[in-house]
Amino acid sequence: MYEFSLEAFLKPVPIGGTSVSYALAVGCLAAALPILRFALSRLVFEPLGRSVLPPDAKKDDGAPAPNGAVSTVNMRKWNESCWVFWFYLTVTWMAFSAACKEPWFTSTRHFWLGCTALPCNTSVSAGVLLLYTVEAAYYLQGIPVLLWEPKKKDFWTMLAHHIVTLGLILYSWQLNFTKVGTMIFLVHDACDVCMECAKLARRVKSEALTTAFFVIFLLVWVGGRLVYLPFVLIRSTLMEPIGIIAVPNGIDPEPHYTIFNTLLILLVVFHIYWTVLIFRILHRTLTKSGSKGIDDVRDEDDD
Repeated sequence: MYEFSLEAFLKPVPIGGTSVSYALAVGCLAAALPILRFALSRLVFEPLGRSVLPPDAKKDDGAPAPNGAVSTVNMRKWNESCWVFWFYLTVTWMAFSAACKEPWFTSTRHFWLGCTALPCNTSVSAGVLLLYTVEAAYYLQGIPVLLWEPKKKDFWTMLAHHIVTLGLILYSWQLNFTKVGTMIFLVHDACDVCMECAKLARRVKSEALTTAFFVIFLLVWVGGRLVYLPFVLIRSTLMEPIGIIAVPNGIDPEPHYTIFNTLLILLVVFHIYWTVLIFRILHRTLTKSGSKGIDDVRDEDDD
């Protein structure tokens, strides 16, 4: 039986005549992402925010704001939404580019075909390697960022989500389940792009755009995270590795089969929790019982 080892993370991966250590690449990029976020915030997001955000009636301390001023709190939220939108738009494009021409983009059996051992002994494309590096780095640096930034209502849920997601990324890399992993990235990241669009539209107080993006987000969320993920992707990870890899090759899939699928099912549990919050927002908006309308489910009530 295959044993878990750090060698899969530390050994060089051949890419175009050179070799790259996955662990080293993830660590370096995780350290660089906060610097990139700071630079984009100062050079791009804040100037854009000052030009499109409506001025606040009051400053952060409650005093009347000067004409055209945007509070620190609103600018912080704007910068955060811009950063998350930019990141998830980038990785959604990366995931789609890596997957769209592959047979496993439309057929889940191709996630496993050709694999005769564990870890799966099929090749990893440069696009998938880059995607896995960027995603792992983002969630690795995201854990201390969550601890540093102002706490939100679902802080502990988000922290657990980041840990489970990072564990899934590293574990699927260890086992070379990267094809199904790429599709899981695509399903998740596309939802976040739509959500951030709705949040940015709300920041600039465009009710029509906010509602439109929220409806799109809701459709993508339900279709991707509550239908496609459990009933297509997780169905594949539960059934097809047994029939395509384990039984024909006489391989014992445990404990990897149970660990990997348990982590995926935990993600679905998180999605169900957030779906409840999303529909609470929808109900509040339709009944006009909330003063903020379509709001960020993670924002604190008092900020």
